[in-house]
Amino acid sequence: MRGDAEDWVSIAANSILSAIVAEAAIHDVSGPFTLDDLLRAWLEHDPATVARLPDPPGTSGASVEKTRTYWFYEGCHALEEGAWIAEVGGGKFAVASLTSLVARARQEASTHSE
Repeated sequence: MRGDAEDWVSIAANSILSAIVAEAAIHDVSGPFTLDDLLRAWLEHDPATVARLPDPPGTSGASVEKTRTYWFYEGCHALEEGAWIAEVGGGKFAVASLTSLVARARQEASTHSE
């Protein structure tokens, strides 16, 4: 079970990072971002992943909000531990290499639209 939870933390972290990169690319913003910004971007840009999240470990029948909140904080913690995000003060977070990630996302989007 622990392996499954670690997999879901990784899935959530990658999904959150992709969502904030998409948000930055679409709205031309570079941060820093609040946790609310990260959550809103995640819910807007990857609702499919959010919808398939399992109950938090050790629980069953958890509410959608409890499940989403658990995996969101676990994903953010993993991003912070992996140095993808860093708190810069005032409850805001910077995203490492955001400019490069946005450029790559825009390139991939233009390649897929051709």
